[in-house]
Amino acid sequence: MNGDDHPARPPPHGAAWHVCSYCNKVYPNLQALGGHQTAHRKEIEEMRRQHEARVQESKQQRRAAAAAAAAAQTADEERSVNLELTLGTGVGGPDLKLRL
Repeated sequence: MNGDDHPARPPPHGAAWHVCSYCNKVYPNLQALGGHQTAHRKEIEEMRRQHEARVQESKQQRRAAAAAAAAAQTADEERSVNLELTLGTGVGGPDLKLRL
């Protein structure tokens, strides 16, 4: 069979079939196999580029999320309120003091 899964002419007597190491398709000569494997290499290179782009995007998203969390924590700390409550007894009754 050739790369298109159609029966191919058998190779000349004593010649061998050539099998693609990526997909196991069979070719009658090295030139056909070489062209076919070049296509596989291009596919693999493109998959690597896409993977690297996804990894970089994920790293950027994690950094942005960490920065947003740190900013939110800082904002929460800045908005915190100090409360003071004093209870005491005075001449006219209990003294209450609340300071925000």
